[in-house]
Amino acid sequence: MLEVALLGEQYVAGSTATNLLRSSRSIALLGFLALHADAPQPRQLLAATFWPDSTEQQARTNLRRELHHLRVLLGDDPSLVVEPATLMWREWPTCRVDVCVFHRERQLARQALVAGDDHLMLKHAAAAVAEYHGDLLPGMFDDWVLNERETLRNECVALCDHLVAGWRGVGDTRKAVEYGRIRVRLEPLEEVGYRSLMELQADAGGRHQHVPQMR
Repeated sequence: MLEVALLGEQYVAGSTATNLLRSSRSIALLGFLALHADAPQPRQLLAATFWPDSTEQQARTNLRRELHHLRVLLGDDPSLVVEPATLMWREWPTCRVDVCVFHRERQLARQALVAGDDHLMLKHAAAAVAEYHGDLLPGMFDDWVLNERETLRNECVALCDHLVAGWRGVGDTRKAVEYGRIRVRLEPLEEVGYRSLMELQADAGGRHQHVPQMR
């Protein structure tokens, strides 16, 4: 089974193509497709997104090169669907992608929240946050990466808020503090996270516990 890390790290574990494991463009292409899983992506769009400053012909050539590297990297894994005009990622049991797991668990948490099932909400929200090991595709600064990175971080912050409120609601202040701290690490410049954490620690009788300082 292949394991793909896009959050906080960039690697593909389980591939025999060790010389390509650090091909950032190939992994970024995988990441873009995984973020839009089950939706065919036109090759023309991919070429323009990844190489906006190149001619159309050169961008398409670059895309063919990175697609070749990616196919070698994935071997015979069926998650990558290659068509003449489109590429698509579909979730398959043979390949686990952290960002896909994050999205799936987040969606289940949101459904549980709407249904009023606090137990399932806490379970799936915690599973989603556990997948978030850091920024999407660290070290890459393409426009599409920056936009997706911010979206994912905001989604994880919102999950932390739900977890804090949920655990606080059932009287487990220790767990609420745990996710309050994660929220502060995700958004160290937001004062609201520090205020919430201090309130939680006061509720727990921990007024003298250490609270991270704003940067």
